[in-house]
Amino acid sequence: MGSQKIVHILRARRLMHRSAGLRLRRRKVPRQTFPVSARLRYQALLTDLRRGLGVVLEEVRAALPGLLAQAAQERGGLRTDATVEELQALFARLRLVFLRMHPLATTQEVLQGVAKGIDVRQAAEHQKQLKAALGVELTVPEPWRKAVISDFVAQNQDLVTSLTDGALDSFRTITSTGIRQGLRVEDIAAQLEDRLGVTKGKAALLARDQSLKLFGELTSLRQQNVGITQYSWSTSKDERTRPDHAELEGTVQSWGDPPIVDKRTGRRAAPGLDYQCRCVALPLIPEEYFEET
Repeated sequence: MGSQKIVHILRARRLMHRSAGLRLRRRKVPRQTFPVSARLRYQALLTDLRRGLGVVLEEVRAALPGLLAQAAQERGGLRTDATVEELQALFARLRLVFLRMHPLATTQEVLQGVAKGIDVRQAAEHQKQLKAALGVELTVPEPWRKAVISDFVAQNQDLVTSLTDGALDSFRTITSTGIRQGLRVEDIAAQLEDRLGVTKGKAALLARDQSLKLFGELTSLRQQNVGITQYSWSTSKDERTRPDHAELEGTVQSWGDPPIVDKRTGRRAAPGLDYQCRCVALPLIPEEYFEET
């Protein structure tokens, strides 16, 4: 939306406030806060999926003694592919069991709820910043919003599927290799448990990273949608803040030209759009938006 149209909207809002006998109060622009509840909902989805992978692991563990015994017999016989076929059938069945426990439609529904929660929270934070700076609310149409939410759901559906499919494929590889090497049940089971632990760590990082990225993207789009082209970079100012991000604290940046956030690689990104980035953008309101008449 053009800046002149926004100036007209703001003038009309200020006039309405005065006509109602309200005072225009301008305050320091607050720092946005992240939607923790939405991130936790995403994390709960992944925790539930990991629990399903745990069920798969237990089924594999129960089948291991028989598979190892059959493989040992095959080493002295003529046929050597029966164990392979049985293993393939086992994992094909377990994949179907997992999908019945965690249908894609349910995952999509949860992700839609996560996206909506982040969107609602970011919209409220955006309005809080604008009202603090301008003294009045500034709401404008957001024709891009639906597409952004849909893209988030689709991309994260793929990420979640990739995470679980990768774990299932790893379970099969670990089991097959262990049987071929003649490992004990306990040794193979320990490797499977380790792989499940890796999945848990990846799940926590995925939920946090994707939630922060959507929040950052919505911040960028909403500020630009109301004609804000520049912002002040604001970090969390704690021990987890990366040095390259810390150097950006308080600097004026442009949405059209993201700064370097990683000097080693030259990677550029806006606040919240780098990996696990908790930085936010404090909007720099155009001067003409403060005109009274």
